[in-house]
Amino acid sequence: MVWGKCIAGRPLDSSGKNKIAMLNIDLRSVILLASIMSMLMAGVIFLLRRSFSPSIQGLTGWAQGSVLSFAAALLIATRGKLPDFFSLTLANLLLLTGLVYMYLSMRRLLGLAAVVRPWLWLGLAVTPVLVWFAHVEPSYVIFRALIGLLMVVLFLSMVRLLWREGGATMPARLMLTVLLMHTAVIVGSAAYHWVAPSAGQGLLEAQPIQTLYVLSYACTFLLLNIGFILMASDRMRSQLENSIAEYTQSERELQRHRDHLQDMVQEQTVDLIQAKEAAEAVSRTKSEFLASMSHELRTPLNAVLGHAQLLDLDTTLPANVKEQVGEIERAGRHLLALVNDLIDLARIEAGKISLALEPVNIQSLFRDSLGMVRPAADQHGITLIVDADVADTMAVKADSARLCQVMINLLSNAIKYNRPQGQVQLACRVNDGKLRVAVADTGAGIPLELQNRLFTAFDRLGKELSTTEGTGIGLIISKRLIEAMGGTMGFASRPGQGSTFWLELPVAPA
Repeated sequence: MVWGKCIAGRPLDSSGKNKIAMLNIDLRSVILLASIMSMLMAGVIFLLRRSFSPSIQGLTGWAQGSVLSFAAALLIATRGKLPDFFSLTLANLLLLTGLVYMYLSMRRLLGLAAVVRPWLWLGLAVTPVLVWFAHVEPSYVIFRALIGLLMVVLFLSMVRLLWREGGATMPARLMLTVLLMHTAVIVGSAAYHWVAPSAGQGLLEAQPIQTLYVLSYACTFLLLNIGFILMASDRMRSQLENSIAEYTQSERELQRHRDHLQDMVQEQTVDLIQAKEAAEAVSRTKSEFLASMSHELRTPLNAVLGHAQLLDLDTTLPANVKEQVGEIERAGRHLLALVNDLIDLARIEAGKISLALEPVNIQSLFRDSLGMVRPAADQHGITLIVDADVADTMAVKADSARLCQVMINLLSNAIKYNRPQGQVQLACRVNDGKLRVAVADTGAGIPLELQNRLFTAFDRLGKELSTTEGTGIGLIISKRLIEAMGGTMGFASRPGQGSTFWLELPVAPA
């Protein structure tokens, strides 16, 4: 039997209600209450869908089925106020459609494909024809029989699905019990009306079987919604537990990788410490070797230079011999300068350079440095220009001898690598407690692709085969010395326009 059969028969009484006198139950109120509860459950399912839709399947279809059942109950409750087409025929079709949605949604919730069986398609296809014949034949016998049969088959399909796929959970057992009990009520009611029909009486008249029938429908849909919500909650809890387990496993893996990485870092640290100690040992050995060899190297060089100078003073020597003696002296001085530079570089890299920081007067520094390089400038026709816009008492905190060495090196380079009849400008400015000294030349400049190699030891940027003398370590020694005195050093160069090398040192307190 179906909902339409529940209130088929005579219209409701003049008060708009049909009561069971025996139990004093207002069945219309029962229907309305059940529909409201069903709608509330649908709202809960919609909220669950909004929060867990990506992971929990079937929530949307079940909520839609509950809404259709709610609409069917409202139409059934209007029996006697609306035409039978709406309160009986349309209400039963909505109820049947809602059950189809619930069945398919239950399959999705259990992880199965939402398949509509052929018999259901056949029933849905034949139903509109039967609706037409139901209005031609007012007894509704065929219509009621088919609708009732389809609903029973749907209930039994849900029972089979829950029995096979639902598991031994409380929600599955609740829904199984409700579906079996309601199927039994439907079958019993059908048997009652088939065996003992009451002529001219409707199902809502004072008979216990009708009351049980209506209450069974109301409780069935209410408990089905509760069971579905509990089953969906179990699925959510299971997914949450799986997510927590996966997160815990990932955390363990991450911790294992962290421990492994820490072990690797410790091993690398030990290797680096050992490599550092080995490098320091090599550096100490090199410094000790250079320090011990400095005397042995300088002594014979000084002897060679001394004898060359004595030979140069001998007026009896022929001109060609004196020229050869001059070449020996020049080569000896160049070699002595190279040895001194190598020893300085080794001491700087070993951190054994000794500096006596004190106020160094800038004007005195400029006079001494320019005096040392002026002969070379005159020899090459280079004009020296001084632009020292500072006070006569201006001083910087530095080592006097080493700073003079740096200035002579910069000025000598500016003279050597300048163009004929060029200029070298020595300028200084004070800014933010620091004095910047710049040496600018008018030479060929440094090509852009070679500028990153400028402060590299023994790299003369392609000038190795030229006639210009040099060792390729003067600039790096100058840079290390300035940095050791707490300053900075840099350069700017434009190919074809010259280069400018600058250094900055802190101004000494007055």
